[in-house]
Amino acid sequence: DKNEQLVPPFLFFRNHLEISIFHGEEYDELLMRTLGKLIFENRESPLVDLIESILIFADSGIVGIDIATQTEIPELVFPSGFPEDKKHDLIKDFTERFKYQIKTKHRFFEGTKEQGITNLPLNEQSTGTIKFFNMLRLVLQALAAGNVLIVDELDKSLHPDWTKLLISLFHYPETNPKGAQLIFATHDVSLMSPDLFGRDQLYLVQKDLYGSSKLYSIADYKKVSPETPFEKWYLSGRFQAIPNIAKQTIQNEIVKSGIFDE
Repeated sequence: DKNEQLVPPFLFFRNHLEISIFHGEEYDELLMRTLGKLIFENRESPLVDLIESILIFADSGIVGIDIATQTEIPELVFPSGFPEDKKHDLIKDFTERFKYQIKTKHRFFEGTKEQGITNLPLNEQSTGTIKFFNMLRLVLQALAAGNVLIVDELDKSLHPDWTKLLISLFHYPETNPKGAQLIFATHDVSLMSPDLFGRDQLYLVQKDLYGSSKLYSIADYKKVSPETPFEKWYLSGRFQAIPNIAKQTIQNEIVKSGIFDE
């Protein structure tokens, strides 16, 4: 009874917060397998159809998606002495995770003449296509539920236009009727545009000599207006939070290092 007031925020964080802060091939593989299971079990879902449509209209080269179920699952090798009661659960989870493989459909040509459609495993696509595919699912699920989606390095491996597309979906009431929110970290300064963000939506992180970081909004600067060229001002150092690179010193260090004499 004493903790009743904590129930609403607890339920919010449990049910309406999605966090994607990991990177690397293993994480991408996990997201692909999770999405593969989702598509397999909900093939007639509007979400699946929407993912397919967006991939087509975003000029990804993909004209459709399909799911293959794998019968040959990599064997798990356990270290000596591993508890037997734990093996079963791990094998079951591993088998379920790697059971579904997403196939992407592509037109193939001989010269300029289309010959038909071919299927390719999603994991054989470029890193950017895989990232876009995975992020689409997270973004669309957040929009559908009105959730908060937190992503580290949203722009990593993505074409800038694809990144801007994902961001824009949160801005329009028509595509975000439930008020979903996107919070992300980025190093792509081209996203610092008044066309994408208001001044109160952009935050910078300044690290000092002692390793501590300060988070602040560009709206804290009095001369910033909606017409301010955010990217230009940032790169000129007016907002700080840029590395102090001793470019000439680095060049001199390379020249005198002797690496060219070997």
